Amino acid sequence: VTAGGEAYWTVNRSTTDGAAWTETYAWYAGSTSGLVDMSAVVVGGYVYVGYVWIDVPDECRLRRCYVSTGLADHTYGYQTVLNAGTATITEVSVASNATTFDNRIYCFALQSDNALRFAWDEASDGTTFTEHSPAVTTAASALDATWNPGYATWFLYVSYLDTDGHIYLQCYDGAWTGYSIASGSGVSHRTGVSVSAYDDVVICAYEASFTNGRGIAYRISYDGGASWNGGTLAD
Repeated sequence: VTAGGEAYWTVNRSTTDGAAWTETYAWYAGSTSGLVDMSAVVVGGYVYVGYVWIDVPDECRLRRCYVSTGLADHTYGYQTVLNAGTATITEVSVASNATTFDNRIYCFALQSDNALRFAWDEASDGTTFTEHSPAVTTAASALDATWNPGYATWFLYVSYLDTDGHIYLQCYDGAWTGYSIASGSGVSHRTGVSVSAYDDVVICAYEASFTNGRGIAYRISYDGGASWNGGTLAD
């Protein structure tokens, strides 16, 4: 958000099933700075926010607030999860297993050198991350990630637009397996690809170009990502 010359992200909390909201915390990037990207998820009693600050573009940082109050955990401060070295971080996406075990925080990042990075930690800790990045050096944009409740094999999925113009899905069970699932010729925005999963059913929705203009298409797999069918959501 940018308002009054200040760039910032906020945490907003509802106790009325979404009917009313209260802003409980705001992190300001500063009047002469800004944010590259941010993503948030709830897990283990915390709201974790992953973000990239323009002043430190090589770091994927985490801050967290308490779910019970929405207030910041000032003792936690911020943690640097991933460092891009001589590159910069262009996108971040955080996920968690809150719907199943509620004890892990997962952080993904895309870099300016097209590397895809991944690290995880115990949600109650959030300070000692283990990196298990896939061997991907051609990830361009449109990053999204999801936990897979009721998983049979793959418990994490991450989707992105590759430099070859296709949408790719990486699947994780302690090791990574990748699939090219669709042409990404219509994807032009950072949020142009989204992935969700339950058990062996995986769906990926994405921006697409149609005869009459832009719309939303999808690809769906019923075997964890090995084979795919597709259709149109909005033309």
